[in-house]
Parts: sequence; C-alpha cells; structure tokens
Amino acid sequence: MRLDFLHSHAWQVSVGRFILLLASAIVIGLLLHEPLYALLVALLGYSVWTLVSLYQLQSWLRSRRRKPPPEDRGVWSDIAAHMYKKLHSERSRKRRLVGLLRAFREGAAALPDGVVVLTGGRSVVWFNEAAGEHPEAEMSRYLTAQGFAHTPAKKDLSRESDLP
Repeated sequence: MRLDFLHSHAWQVSVGRFILLLASAIVIGLLLHEPLYALLVALLGYSVWTLVSLYQLQSWLRSRRRKPPPEDRGVWSDIAAHMYKKLHSERSRKRRLVGLLRAFREGAAALPDGVVVLTGGRSVVWFNEAAGEHPEAEMSRYLTAQGFAHTPAKKDLSRESDLP
C-alpha cells in the first residue's frame, strides 16, 4: 500500500491529530485502568468532530453568500479550499460568458439587418429590433425556407418561443 497521501500537509495534520488522540486516550485509559473505555470515548469524540466538520462544509456549500470556506487545517479544510477555488473559477467563467453575450447582443442589435438567434431545438432565443420589424408571417416564411418549421400563429416573438 502506497502512502502518497501523507505528502499532503492537510493529511499530515489530520493523521497526526488522530494518532495524538489515540495515544492520549490510551495513556489516560491506562491511568484510569479503563483503556478500552477511554479509547471508545476518544473515537466517539473524533466521530462527532468529523460529523461537525462535514456539517460545516455542507452549510458552507449551501450558503448563497460568498464567504471563505470553513477552516480547521485538516483534510476537510483542504477539500473546502479546493471547492472554493473551483467555485471561484466557475463564477469568473460565468461572468466572462455573460460579458461576451452582452457584447454579442449589443453588436447584433446595432446591425441594420434582422438577426434571429435560435437554439439547436429551433427555439427563438433572441432577435434584434430590425428582425422584430418584420411581420410574423414574413419571418415564418423565411424560417421555413431556411429549413425551420412554421412559428405558431399569434406568438409573441419578443420573448423566447418554441418553433415546432
């Protein structure tokens, strides 16, 4: 069995705590002439501490606020820090994509020609003002000529709509 995980500081701290806890429990148990009970109490305490750490991690993940992850300098803290980094990069990526989408919409809105954005499922997602000036029947004929089905009659195209 390879012990590569022990190269991580978080694992060293967690394993060190656990060994120190067990050693302390055994020493206290020997002094009280009840080493098994002392070991049992120590393991129960460690289990409760692990559950509390998991609860803190879960609460942090469910929280809508962008606060830093819980810290205990062990494996749970390492996991939370890794998740925080991933969430932060995901939020940054979403902000960049929203910025690109806004730039696209602004550019397409400025075009004199009509622009209609469709999904792969042939739903109208967005169109610029020039495309909105065309009567629905004309837009329906054009979309049909381009291989798309007719739009439903009297459908408000200013919002997302589904093309059959």
